Amino acid sequence: MILKRIIQKIIRKYFEEELLTPREIAKQRQYFIQANRVFLSLIAIAMAFIIGRLWYIQIHEYNYYCEQASKHRIRIIRLKPPRGKILDRYGRVIAGNRPRFNLCIIRQDASGHIPELLMKISKITGVPEYKLKQNLLEGEDTPIYKPIVLLSDIDWKVLAKIEARLYSMPGVTITVDSQRRYPLGSLAPHLIGYLREASSSDLKRFNDLDLGDLVGKRGVEREFQNLLAGKPGFKKIEVNAVDRFVKVLSIKPPIPGDNIYLTIDADLQRTAQDAFKGKMGAIVVLDPRNGQILAFYSSPGINLAWFSKKLTKKIVSFLYNKDTHPFMDRVVQGCYAPGSIFKIVVAAAGLQTGVITPSTIFYCPGYLRLGRRIFRCWDWRGHGKVDLYKALVQSCDVYFYHVGLLLGSDKIAEFAHYFGFGEKTDIDLSGEVKGLIPTPEWKLRRWQEKWQDGDTLNMAIGQGFVLVTPIQAARMISAVANPNGLVLKPQYIYKIKDWQGKVLDTFKPIVQWRLPVKQKFLKDIRRALEGVVEDKHGTGWRCKIKGLKICGKTGTAQVIKQAKRTRERKLEWKYRDHAWFVAYAPADNPKIAVAVLVEHGGHGGSAAAPIAKKIFQCWLKLQHPRPEIQSPMITSISNLKIAKLY
Repeated sequence: MILKRIIQKIIRKYFEEELLTPREIAKQRQYFIQANRVFLSLIAIAMAFIIGRLWYIQIHEYNYYCEQASKHRIRIIRLKPPRGKILDRYGRVIAGNRPRFNLCIIRQDASGHIPELLMKISKITGVPEYKLKQNLLEGEDTPIYKPIVLLSDIDWKVLAKIEARLYSMPGVTITVDSQRRYPLGSLAPHLIGYLREASSSDLKRFNDLDLGDLVGKRGVEREFQNLLAGKPGFKKIEVNAVDRFVKVLSIKPPIPGDNIYLTIDADLQRTAQDAFKGKMGAIVVLDPRNGQILAFYSSPGINLAWFSKKLTKKIVSFLYNKDTHPFMDRVVQGCYAPGSIFKIVVAAAGLQTGVITPSTIFYCPGYLRLGRRIFRCWDWRGHGKVDLYKALVQSCDVYFYHVGLLLGSDKIAEFAHYFGFGEKTDIDLSGEVKGLIPTPEWKLRRWQEKWQDGDTLNMAIGQGFVLVTPIQAARMISAVANPNGLVLKPQYIYKIKDWQGKVLDTFKPIVQWRLPVKQKFLKDIRRALEGVVEDKHGTGWRCKIKGLKICGKTGTAQVIKQAKRTRERKLEWKYRDHAWFVAYAPADNPKIAVAVLVEHGGHGGSAAAPIAKKIFQCWLKLQHPRPEIQSPMITSISNLKIAKLY
């Protein structure tokens, strides 16, 4: 109505000022009426749009804008769970936790002040500003309302300085999580593994991870990341206009990670590591009754505490040394010629196929002539008349040359697979290799050369192309020690408990297959292996212990071919032979089996057997002060079948 009156006043004023004909007056009146209608329609449309938009924002999108508004007064803090512990079979902590304080920044709250904040933090902590910027850029994919770790594991002095200045640094906050600590030192470092900050690929693999979280990179830490990590919680707090804490609104506590008990015995493990000081190689100790790993060490070892902080150039240089390769887990990744420990396989194959009997005799003059080539025995003086017992006890090469020719390469390869060589043990560790059991087909494919009888002779004494890993050697001697000839999967998990102490899972032995060798033949081999240590002519006499009957086999594996045998001390260290020793005890009721490899150690009897002796001595000593832990054993073998392996 007001608008209509205004238009009428304008028309009257116009009529007074202009002399128009009645037709023109009617025309002008009609024009103003139409303009009035258009103007009113536009106003109506605009009002409808405003009302509709208000309805959409205030009613339809109420929850969204309410949440956005609450963010200005509510902060959701992610609570990291304590990581589960790793313990030995007796409950001694191998990898525990300690608190770690991290300096973080929330970009949403620090908007417009980030350069100034980085400069302040740099002055307080002494960390170069470019490093802080680099850490900030690494977290650029993180949502702006989540904290980005600028500095992890800051010390108490820096923490105090930061806390005193937090009021003047909007968006800067301190978070607390756990950091690994190792009360017993770096026990079984390659088996335990280590933690590092999660990478972008880790964040994609695990949903519960945030940038700056720690994740397992190797060993148990990696294989059981989901169990050890736990589940994060959340704390909702109210803050005022200057982002200061007001009150806690709600808390969802984190769920701590599960605790993993290993089959490792910390005392045996420490003995194994001490015995390898100054040496390179690997040692595995198994329980032949169930496949439990009692000790597991790759030398040189690594210090797990190094990975709690940023690695220095000196440490990185050590870890990636091309000569010593400390980062490589030799237990499951190291491939070596087995030398004379492979003679156990050849002896079993010869007896089972009938090409020899325990009383079959071959004469050893110290060499075997094959065509124009001469294949020598390790003892150039020869062993004279040799039967199976003497051949294993004194490790006569010539005897096994003859057996190898009678068997042929295919039959040797077949039994090698049955004893677990050339096959992964399926231990729950990434990176395990298969080793190599050569065949004529393999040589033709690999080298474009035909198989020769000389290759068979080398294969029969564990030389040539044959390659095995220490874990395979341990599984092999455990199968020989097992009363039923069972090949058991090596395992290192004893039990898993949640943070409340409830048992979630326990160890169960896994039978992989059974040796296709008659018990009477295995008894002949075991008797000879006992002679290796107990007989005065045995090559493993340095492992002899009063009061404990030990069965074993030495092995010496050449690293380079020698036209004429050179004395060990005259050779450069890296060209010296590898030393092997595999053994089990007690002879009549095996409870422990050991495989020792000393790289470039020389003879197995002089370099590897003394290390095994220390293990047996430690084990024997530990039997008296504490009772043996009862673990599931194999009780029935009636339904077992020999596996087809290849």
